[in-house]
Amino acid sequence: ASTGLGKELARQLARKGYDLTLVARRKKLLSELKKEMKDSGASIHIVQADVTNWDAMQGAVASAELAIGPIDVLVGNAGISGPTRATKFDVAVARDIMEVNVLGLMHSVAAVMPGFLKRKSGHIVGISSLSSYIGLPGFSAYSASKAAVSNYLDAIRFELKPHKVTVTKVCPGFIRT
Repeated sequence: ASTGLGKELARQLARKGYDLTLVARRKKLLSELKKEMKDSGASIHIVQADVTNWDAMQGAVASAELAIGPIDVLVGNAGISGPTRATKFDVAVARDIMEVNVLGLMHSVAAVMPGFLKRKSGHIVGISSLSSYIGLPGFSAYSASKAAVSNYLDAIRFELKPHKVTVTKVCPGFIRT
């Protein structure tokens, strides 16, 4: 929630009075955002955590539920990008993109799942991309990661429906926040 789409979404939800737990790696940016939203009327809780770290995400959920109560909605928005050209492919960049975009979402979902199943309610909103439908030249790893995100969300949607957990996939194109 510290930059880009996550930051803007947090601002808009706070203005509407939603109680929020904001998670990101950079605590300073989270603190600045919380300060900016102090007059919104919403309860804002921040947690420094890396979505690629399973233990950290379990801790973030525990911290959130202690601070603001049961989680109703998870917005899985963590994502990174970078050029991964076929002619000059950087495996390290591709690995980072896949870990944040795919495993980060899976960690987030898995961390909230016990509570959602116990309460027989919850809503998972996963941020994918239009590039999940057709690859973006020069950004093959990003496109592949978002295709994986889309397929993961589609797969769990049907599995979770009998448990009254809703799954929404959002596929924005280029955006300016």
